[in-house]
Amino acid sequence: MNHMTIIIFGITGDLARRKLIPALCRLIEHKKLTSFLIIGAGREATSKEEIMGRSSEFLGSVPAEIKEMFINSFVYQMVDVCDGESFSAFAQFVQHAEQSRNITMSDRIVYCATASSLFIPITNGLAYSKIIQKNSNDKIIYEKPFGTSKDNASEINNCIQTHFDEKQIFRIDHYLSKELVRTILNIRFSNSIFETQLNSAYVEQVQIIARESIGIKGRAAYCDAYGAVKDMVQNHLLSLLALITLEKPDLLDRNSIAMQRRKVLKNITFKDGILGQCIQYKSEPGISPASKTETFAALTFFVQNNRWDAVPLYLETGKYLTKKETMIRIKFRPIGNQQEANWLTIQIAPEARIFLSLHIKSPQSRDELITVSMEFCHSCVFGSETTGTYEAVFDEVIKGDRWSAIDPEEIEYAWNIAESIQEKNLPLLLYEKGSQGPERKKLCDAFTIDLE
Repeated sequence: MNHMTIIIFGITGDLARRKLIPALCRLIEHKKLTSFLIIGAGREATSKEEIMGRSSEFLGSVPAEIKEMFINSFVYQMVDVCDGESFSAFAQFVQHAEQSRNITMSDRIVYCATASSLFIPITNGLAYSKIIQKNSNDKIIYEKPFGTSKDNASEINNCIQTHFDEKQIFRIDHYLSKELVRTILNIRFSNSIFETQLNSAYVEQVQIIARESIGIKGRAAYCDAYGAVKDMVQNHLLSLLALITLEKPDLLDRNSIAMQRRKVLKNITFKDGILGQCIQYKSEPGISPASKTETFAALTFFVQNNRWDAVPLYLETGKYLTKKETMIRIKFRPIGNQQEANWLTIQIAPEARIFLSLHIKSPQSRDELITVSMEFCHSCVFGSETTGTYEAVFDEVIKGDRWSAIDPEEIEYAWNIAESIQEKNLPLLLYEKGSQGPERKKLCDAFTIDLE
């Protein structure tokens, strides 16, 4: 493996502290990153030791020697990416950092762990300073959500594509790197009982749910600017919807799958929904008392194709709820007069599990049926072999694997859907912290059913 220089813009931010630094430490621990230099860039006047200290609570069982290897190969530079002189000085810092370690040849990876409003100045700065060069092995990662609107996303894409080749560009949806999410297509197309049943003839409804018990955790500016629809629906939940509803690709490779995802997103229509705001949201520091930003969304969609015609697809996401859980729930049509439906549940968080409910005869009765659950526990079978989400993201990019990379067309289609929701001007309903959100029976009674 060539020497790797990893540059992280936004190293002092929440994403780097919680996810990126721990992921890099695990890559070092697992010997997937051996010859490397990590350069952090941020707006704060701080030190690499302080940055590392902020991540300590998220490093888990990472051995002390791995932390030492990380800190010894880590440098930090304060930079204003919107200032040309500051960026030029940063480019010189990068060159000097590599030269001081006798690095003459290095593949560079830049991770933009910043607000999307900084993507254009970062991209221009990288190109003009030649930190990232076109037609090279250098790569650049853009964290979603990508832009703030369809037009803004298009503007960012035009800038990026002016300076770099598409093979160098990684617009990442980290949900696609979650282990069980990566397994969805294998579940669907490697098991005949599902491949033949996941269609409108047998499925009554599909639910895609991402609930959080926490609030905004000090991220007022970001959360109030985006809201649940822009942050979660157009971003992660539509990616999950596309995976669970796409047609079988000719090959289970990245390009074939991406083509089928685009077909789904192009043919999604938004039907109806409700938005909610937690009553306690406006008490958060940095949130205006006049804020109309939604912290909850429950929405109904349909996919206009033969496989899913007339099957409602329910997406729900929210903060300040009873508990954290991310899952896909598929309700099969009951047989005859059977009252209870069979459910297939793919639980992504808090644990990777798959449940299939079945009806069997009760031992106490000749006619009574009871519902039981067949369960697959990912960690029970594979244990510590499961790769963390952001560890997988870095590993993919280092190898040039584009599984989690989103194409410009997919981003455009997702923003079309998000903007169609905004055009509806849905009412904003209030709900209490620690509840299941606002009343939503008009969408689907089953949204109020807990997994347990």
